Amino acid sequence: DRDFVSKHNIVLNDLPMPTVAPVIDGRPISSEDIREESEAVLVELGEFACMIDFNIIHSSEHSVILSLP
Repeated sequence: DRDFVSKHNIVLNDLPMPTVAPVIDGRPISSEDIREESEAVLVELGEFACMIDFNIIHSSEHSVILSLP
């Protein structure tokens, strides 16, 4: 989410070509196309750690989405 990116000073890069984010049933998300991604960010969950680059979307409910249930 753009607010999370701003709050944590995460560097963004433009995508070479906009892409559509699908929702769980495969339909395109109702917000705008994805136009930016983060530089790789270290994500630590318990003993697990990895570098992930995130697609940036507007979300009023979730700052970060790692997976859908």
